Amino acid sequence: MPNDPRHILIVDDEQDIRSLLKLTLEDKGYVCHTAESAKEAIEVLNTESVDLALLDIIMPEMTGLSLSKYVKETFPGVAIVFVTSVDDMNLAFDCVKEGADDYIIKSKINSRVLQAVGQALERRDASRERERQLSHLEELLEDQATALRHKSQEITALNRMFREGLEVDPEEAKEPNLDRELLNVEVRPWLTERDADAGSQDDA
Repeated sequence: MPNDPRHILIVDDEQDIRSLLKLTLEDKGYVCHTAESAKEAIEVLNTESVDLALLDIIMPEMTGLSLSKYVKETFPGVAIVFVTSVDDMNLAFDCVKEGADDYIIKSKINSRVLQAVGQALERRDASRERERQLSHLEELLEDQATALRHKSQEITALNRMFREGLEVDPEEAKEPNLDRELLNVEVRPWLTERDADAGSQDDA
């Protein structure tokens, strides 16, 4: 069992059954709350942090099946184990269909209740751990998606700045107005003075 004691809600209109279940479970370290009707059970659920509810199926005013629907909708983290004096497989099937973790016959409480409660709490813990991991994974994915959006915005901004930097003013792109006379000057720096005199004599 975990360090923190688990809280069990026992709902049964029979005092002897409530007492038997309470004594058996408290002897193993569970904290037990009792209610003799669905109305009292709802009051306990609204004031106590309950991990598992042991529900009698046949009760006045509201049956255990109706109460289990309310518990599943309002307190989805609470595991449910039905306790009944009716040994009927069809009824057991209905209980499981309603979301029960297990089904105990009252005549077998002594031999079955601790096993049923322990297994139901283990399944509840495993389900909560999966939900926790899934929530953590969703947070990681959201963080990564946010980081990717920011990176995409940065890249878009850099691309825009790069394109703007490459743009050239059409006026600057025109051919410069150079002095045509300068372009027509013929410069022959390799011509020596002797070559120049020879050229003058040829002209004469």
